[in-house]
Amino acid sequence: MNATPAISLIFINYNGRKHLKYCLPSLLKTNYPQEKLEIIVVDNNSQDSSVPFVRENFAQARVIETANEGYGAGINKGLAKSRGDYIAALNIDLKFHPDWLIHLLEPFKEDKTVGITGPQLLPFATQETQQGSRPPAELKIPCFSKYGYPYHYKIKMKKTKKDPAQGPSPKPLETIWVPGAAMLIKREVFTKIGGFDPIYFLYYEDFDFCFRARMAGYKILLVPASLIYHQGSALIDPAYTATEKVFLTAQNSLITFIKNYSLQSLILYGPIFLGLRTADILNDLLRPHHRHFAWAKIKALWSAIRKIGTIKKKRREVQKIRLTSDKEIFKFNRRESLLKNIKQKILNANP
Repeated sequence: MNATPAISLIFINYNGRKHLKYCLPSLLKTNYPQEKLEIIVVDNNSQDSSVPFVRENFAQARVIETANEGYGAGINKGLAKSRGDYIAALNIDLKFHPDWLIHLLEPFKEDKTVGITGPQLLPFATQETQQGSRPPAELKIPCFSKYGYPYHYKIKMKKTKKDPAQGPSPKPLETIWVPGAAMLIKREVFTKIGGFDPIYFLYYEDFDFCFRARMAGYKILLVPASLIYHQGSALIDPAYTATEKVFLTAQNSLITFIKNYSLQSLILYGPIFLGLRTADILNDLLRPHHRHFAWAKIKALWSAIRKIGTIKKKRREVQKIRLTSDKEIFKFNRRESLLKNIKQKILNANP
């Protein structure tokens, strides 16, 4: 590995001028040789003067104007124009600790099988109280249920005599996936598994990409020492209703399950997957103020069925790269239980 590799930083923007005002200045404070950083802003047809704002205030950033085809498709367009050895896929509602990139790069130097690293994403409010570069005492680990749902498992770091105020800085942890708000990807991963799947306009595109990387034999690490502060949901059009978000998550969950899981996993987990979703819909139908969510999930099922030809084709391509079993991938989940799935995803499933 080059001692100081070139990094392409790809931001996806949609009407995010108010976020770019703090995001890009924060990025420019990154503790890394600036000549090694390539900043690319992919603009998904913004209508808020984001493009002239970036061009007038950040000459070092290259802007790619394109139609809005979603987050993953935008990353792919930026990737096609990038030159870096590593690709950082980034949202625009971020503030960066100066050492965020150094920490994300470190695991690649130590292990050639590492394909993706992700930082600890913290709420904006914690930036004012966070001291130094030490991570907070609580760590959120991204997990993904065998039954098709993302979740986070929280662990509390033990206090030490040396630093009783906070827990020790934990070492990088292997995970199934890291959120697409901020991830650092070795370029060869794209060569091996392809880019982000444009079938996902919003939601699940990050897990899908990570799961395919895992299938191909790459490790994915959460790096708690790398700190990025995340506001959240900046790329989602405010016109999107809660019902539309439910539709997309329900549809994409089913697409992901069919496309990526092995045949053995489909047989083993499929009945529970379908049972949970059926119970979820019935639960919504029994609650008058949630019936619109039920219909959104039914429409999502029908939408996925209509795409089944495309999904089957994608599945054949995805399974060709498999070097790792689902069993090996899912072992990185933390304390998953069927009862917890039922409680979280049926009794408290909707906004």
